[in-house]
Amino acid sequence: MQYSENMKNANVCLLVIAVLTLTVAAWASSPKEIVIDRFDLLHDGIGPASGLALDTNGNLYGTTRDGGTRGFGTVFELSPPAVPGGTWTETVLYSFQSGSDGAFPVATLIFDATGNLYGTTLEGGAAAACSSGCGTVFQLAPPTGAGGTWTETILYKFAGGTDGALPSSSLVFDSAGNLYGTTAEGGKYTDGTVFQLTPPASPGDPWTESLLHIFSGNPDGRQPVAGLLFDAQGNLYGTTQLGGKSKAGTVFKLHRTESGTWTERIIYNFAGGSDGSNPTGNLLLDKRENLYGTTSLGGSGTCSFVGTTCGTVFQLTPPSTSGDPWTETVLYSFQGLDGDFPESALVFDKLGNLFGTTVAGGSGSCTLNSVLVGCGSVFQLTPPATAGDPWTENVLYSFLGDPGDGANPLGAVVFGTKGGALFGTTSAGGHHTSSTGTVFELGPVP
Repeated sequence: MQYSENMKNANVCLLVIAVLTLTVAAWASSPKEIVIDRFDLLHDGIGPASGLALDTNGNLYGTTRDGGTRGFGTVFELSPPAVPGGTWTETVLYSFQSGSDGAFPVATLIFDATGNLYGTTLEGGAAAACSSGCGTVFQLAPPTGAGGTWTETILYKFAGGTDGALPSSSLVFDSAGNLYGTTAEGGKYTDGTVFQLTPPASPGDPWTESLLHIFSGNPDGRQPVAGLLFDAQGNLYGTTQLGGKSKAGTVFKLHRTESGTWTERIIYNFAGGSDGSNPTGNLLLDKRENLYGTTSLGGSGTCSFVGTTCGTVFQLTPPSTSGDPWTETVLYSFQGLDGDFPESALVFDKLGNLFGTTVAGGSGSCTLNSVLVGCGSVFQLTPPATAGDPWTENVLYSFLGDPGDGANPLGAVVFGTKGGALFGTTSAGGHHTSSTGTVFELGPVP
């Protein structure tokens, strides 16, 4: 915009500058959403339910729960454009076949130091104890030469008995290369397990599974669907979405003793009221060893469905004296228009702000059974300047639910390598004729 040379009044100039400053601030607080990939049934899969993994070159990796060549899900890669604003390039790295190789991946992938990908499938593996298989842990190795294909190796097939069944969680490595995860069912009481997979001494030999904990419902919880987290001392933390004293879920800690066995301790039982209930996302740890997470229900908000609550973001502070209880603080209770049902993990930025997604809510127009439930949102929580004051929530984006936009994000967001943009997936939306899901970019984030 050019201004007339006749504008000599200083007050007018100052007013123009003030308006421009406010306009720029408004733009900065409303990051733009761009759909960088839309899924289709036969080629690249549908319904991504997980977050994304990022490599050092800015490539994104994820899974779709369904679709692909046989309809049992895929692993895909998205490569960034050569010039800003260009088209991302999608490559399907693997299509699951539903036999011994697994089916229906719903967890976020992880990398090892050499670029191999690791993940879980909810079903498949050909175990007779489960109608569609009891799930697998798999590895995808990158090609050795240009133009080659990725190679899938099944590290473990769950049998559905005491060893666990239906893994829906992401995995985590320890420093020795062992993998850790959870199964939502199986174990002695069929309430789920925490497992460890130990790599073989000789390449090509089978990995060895051992159970670190078997859940029994009460008091230690049932159905752990989230992944695990290590602290600096080597303790593991996780959640169960059900069970515990109030049947509203738990947060647990696993400590490895000198003898090599693991001891479980429940550090919080959700009461199912204003403190939250039914946690399903991975936990997050800060430098002071406070834990952060989401509950898909509970809190003080009343949401889309009559009589339901909207969920929370919570913090658990460790005790100053060993053996004392942890302290839970609800940082935010969702109210509906700002989001309903947060089911994903959280992520920090460098300033200590928290970012996450909600499956429903927001200002979009998605409906379920003729009830307006919203299409989901991406939110930011900013810590207070003074300790003890409330955190501030800002809705960065409400999904619209129209054919060109995404809807119902189930996975966490991740920061890209450049520019402060967030990347994530939506399990629905994206096409005029089918609601098959998207990968989106949101940024720059204020």
